[in-house]
Amino acid sequence: MRPQGLAERHSVDMVALAKVSERYSRRSNVMQAQVTFKIFLTNLRAMTAVVAAMVAMIFMLFYEPIFAPYVEKQYDFDQNKVGYLLAIACFFYAFGSPVVGILC
Repeated sequence: MRPQGLAERHSVDMVALAKVSERYSRRSNVMQAQVTFKIFLTNLRAMTAVVAAMVAMIFMLFYEPIFAPYVEKQYDFDQNKVGYLLAIACFFYAFGSPVVGILC
């Protein structure tokens, strides 16, 4: 039974693609599934992860120059506290990414 989802259809045949690339292990004469750049760049799941990481970083870096002066003036924070406030989102991203990777 073949997978029905779009991502599964595009990434299920990785071993066959690696065998077509004719790369052999140096330790034995058995062909191993090695992922080449062509396989990685044409994999829908890998490109989805790359684009998601790029969009997340764009949003995280976009609001910092706008949000920092606003918080300083509106809530009378000094620059150190504003930096700590902005670092909270980075910590959630850094510690949440492995958790999401394990769950997915």
